[in-house]
Amino acid sequence: MISSELLEIVRPLAVHFRTNGFQLFLVGGIVRDEQLRAGSWVDIDLATDALPADTKRLVAPFSSAVWTQGERFGTIGCRIDAHEFEITTFRGDEYEPESRKPMVAFTPSIDRDLARRDFTINAMAVDAETGELHDPFGGRHDLETRVLRTPLGADTSFSDDPLRMLRAARFHARFDLALAPDIEEAIDRQRDRLTIVSAERVRGELHKLFTGPNASRGLAFLVAHRLLDRWIPELAGLRATYDPAHGGIDALAHTFAVIDALTPDPLLRMTALLHDLAKVDRLDDHATRGATLAVQRLRGLRHAEHDVRDASRIIEHHDRIHAHVGDWSAADVRRVIVDCGSTLDRLVELSWANAAARRGDLAANCRAQVEAFVRVRAVLGDEHDDLGPELDGRQIMDVLDIGPGRAVGEAQAFLQELRLRDGLVGEALATQVLLEWWRARQG
Repeated sequence: MISSELLEIVRPLAVHFRTNGFQLFLVGGIVRDEQLRAGSWVDIDLATDALPADTKRLVAPFSSAVWTQGERFGTIGCRIDAHEFEITTFRGDEYEPESRKPMVAFTPSIDRDLARRDFTINAMAVDAETGELHDPFGGRHDLETRVLRTPLGADTSFSDDPLRMLRAARFHARFDLALAPDIEEAIDRQRDRLTIVSAERVRGELHKLFTGPNASRGLAFLVAHRLLDRWIPELAGLRATYDPAHGGIDALAHTFAVIDALTPDPLLRMTALLHDLAKVDRLDDHATRGATLAVQRLRGLRHAEHDVRDASRIIEHHDRIHAHVGDWSAADVRRVIVDCGSTLDRLVELSWANAAARRGDLAANCRAQVEAFVRVRAVLGDEHDDLGPELDGRQIMDVLDIGPGRAVGEAQAFLQELRLRDGLVGEALATQVLLEWWRARQG
């Protein structure tokens, strides 16, 4: 039910609450994960019938720190020894139709508090003193039978907080849960309620999905129920898009296979989700068009601008490595390094994933190209840490005896090309070649 080690951590506080006339329960994900023997105990969530003012008073003798930012929502945070606790007064919230933010109302009932939670697997509580499981909605049975249900009717749950429809996809994927029929039916009725959910919240749920297992399973659910149409409308069209380079599968299945082949890096997996969107219109020039489209979609989901830039840059160049034709020269590799900059390592990982998502000879050819790129890059060693021209603007002006102007930029571009083509040649040879170029230019 609950580990003795966890109980030892919370029991002294629970006894203190009881002797002062209050209940204290472990609640939320920590209870669910304990039933699965997967608890981490980094953050410990507790619920009580004590009001926030009472909670502050009761935890003070035990705590090295107390924080009250969530007090108006009934939550008091504290640190006891090496553990952080969030203790929330039982709530029986109500919702206005135009908002997913609850009108906070405290209640003396643990059952009413659990009823407001998203799914039965998260609507269990454990008496923090005795370790007894309190499970009025059958969450443990649902975990054992691998079913995702809501404590109240699914329509009510999703109408109150539409973000729960996206969470359903995440729990479906993470815990390999089948969805109760009323959940899928309610989602199809309630999905338009997602208009009241902020883009930041949607982005947060996607990132949580991307950091967990079986991300493609959750994504398939989101696409099947058109839950991302408002933010990424092209996704559904990938199902009817075919590229011969994918080896006979549709572009959506290819995208999911790429995501599953990546490490759980949320930005890289989001980039992979978007990388072939432009193929919905046509296959040619999809990388360049896709980079522009990705900027729109990522900004629509309120990603940070540096993430937007990185993802767009990766998408623009995502075919450069695994779809390369011919042998890799050092100059070829240097050009990719310069064009991709700080996104190179993520691009290489995406290239491996793109190769893994293909079939037969296509996969073997793509893997061979990535392997060759990595091999040549390794041979270049530290040289690729700085691939700029070997002479800076001031040196160019001194060598050519000219002032600032367009000619300096043209000379830098010439030296940049020399650097990419021939590697490090040394300042002396770079100076000589620059002078020869300048004399030829002067006629």
